[in-house]
Amino acid sequence: MTEFKSYIFEKKEPPKKFPLIWIIIGLLGIMLLNYTSEFNNFWIYIISSAGVISLNWYNRYRNYKYWGKQDLNGYFTDEIKISDTEIKISDRTYLVSEIKSMEIVYNNIYGSTNWNGVEGIIKTNGETNLLVFTLQNDTTIRNNFKLASLDHAKQLFDLTESLKNKIQINNNWHLNYNA
Repeated sequence: MTEFKSYIFEKKEPPKKFPLIWIIIGLLGIMLLNYTSEFNNFWIYIISSAGVISLNWYNRYRNYKYWGKQDLNGYFTDEIKISDTEIKISDRTYLVSEIKSMEIVYNNIYGSTNWNGVEGIIKTNGETNLLVFTLQNDTTIRNNFKLASLDHAKQLFDLTESLKNKIQINNNWHLNYNA
């Protein structure tokens, strides 16, 4: 009897960041007022333009983490266990006979590299994989889970392939492993 174990990932909203654009607009306004006033001072231009350039650079590149770990926008909360007879998510157990259909999306593996236009080249945490299954009473259960390695993903794939004669399973393999 084979068993697949992983962790459930609960997403959270990322914290709101202060909009630096308002400070940049304020500095540009100071530069405009300096230009239109008779007090026209060269150092106000220099300080304001240095502030605009540095705040603009920081606003654009503050999230870049070249080859660092991707930030988690959530928590690994509970354990998930999938076996030939049941799926256990934390304290709830669903028998295979109660499940009508299942879909598994394999998105990323812990440690694989990813190019993101906002964060640069980062290493992923393997948490965006998705397990969706529908029970006989048409209740749908969705959970994100973690894949620790390519062998871990293949273990789940082989387990679900053996379950295909009992329930309808759709394995969506989107992995491009390049760690």
